[in-house]
Amino acid sequence: MPRIGITGHLNLTADGAALVQAALAAGRGGTGDVVRAARERGIPVTVVWPDGTSRG
Repeated sequence: MPRIGITGHLNLTADGAALVQAALAAGRGGTGDVVRAARERGIPVTVVWPDGTSRG
């Protein structure tokens, strides 16, 4: 599990569903692992979708 020192809220800016899904599947300490670790610790996670992106 990644070592993270987030105490309040994790904000993630994504450029599309493929990025988020790939990161969540990677399992190598990437973005998805940090998101997963934050959620497991009860830390709120917000994904910010820039204009023009989609969730797939």
